[in-house]
Amino acid sequence: MEDDNKYIKIERQTNKVQRTVTIVALFSFIALGLFSTYEDTNNKSTLRRIEQLEHQHQASLDSNAIQVDINELDRPLKEEIIRNVLDNNNNEVVQSEEELEKEFKKLEETVRSIKSSGVIMEADEHSLEVTKRFQKAAHALLIKRYGNPPYRVQMDIEFQDETVKDDGSNRYDTLLIEMAPIDLIPYSVFNFLEMARGYKSGGFHRNAGHVLQATVQNSIIHKPLAFQEYSPSFPHIKGTVGYCGRPSSVCWYVSILDNSQNHGPGSQQKHNPYEADANFGTVIQGMADVVPRIHKVMIRNKFLNDKKDWVLVNAMHIFITNHANTDEEFYEWESNH
Repeated sequence: MEDDNKYIKIERQTNKVQRTVTIVALFSFIALGLFSTYEDTNNKSTLRRIEQLEHQHQASLDSNAIQVDINELDRPLKEEIIRNVLDNNNNEVVQSEEELEKEFKKLEETVRSIKSSGVIMEADEHSLEVTKRFQKAAHALLIKRYGNPPYRVQMDIEFQDETVKDDGSNRYDTLLIEMAPIDLIPYSVFNFLEMARGYKSGGFHRNAGHVLQATVQNSIIHKPLAFQEYSPSFPHIKGTVGYCGRPSSVCWYVSILDNSQNHGPGSQQKHNPYEADANFGTVIQGMADVVPRIHKVMIRNKFLNDKKDWVLVNAMHIFITNHANTDEEFYEWESNH
């Protein structure tokens, strides 16, 4: 009897070791299978591949070995591996900045070609599907390059000799713009941050009755927007900033009045009742003093070809924070490249 108990004990220990080895081998197999599907951008496809590997491995186990409930036993490991490989924000495979930019540019050209066809994109099902994918790509690239929102852009303003009076006015001042929510208009926000990143020179060159319009020279953005991105949740009210022109380009403006009608859907043309200027941010510092001063000193109601009449924008600085809380301290963004 003692010998029987001894053998039973040995057999149990052996089975325990076999079970441990089986589980470790299974985990390793699953991990290798998952990472072999790294380039599969469809999360569901990845999970199906994991299940196939499980069934294959289960079939190869010795029929006398202890059976393991795979679906229950390895679920935490699956989730941990997937979290390490997949982007938690959108359940897609984590991609490098270069890969995201390549995808963004490819979709951008597709959207441009649709726009150039003359179709009313805002009412066309295929166009809406493509632009949605494009906005998703812009959203992903925006976060990868600049971190999580909110984003701010500070502009260093200079009032030139022709506009500075002998009344003690400062020659230099600043405007601070906070970008719009990127869940609404990611492409327009990304475009403006890229414009700021590659900023060379520019300034306010038009003082209209409803907007202060600025032009930009930069090293990155050379084409107009691929399409007129607009959200009714972020209209052209007083203090917002938007892109001028159809199609909009590197020219932008500050609304000094409520321009919901002037620049909103259906404005400035009759062909498309849905199209609007793209809106991308709000002036959060300088709207009460700097903007009125620019409006006061500049020549009214015409484009100013002579730069001595401009109010200059000497520099644009991108500011970010580590937290999604605008009360947190912002610091100037620096490129990793």
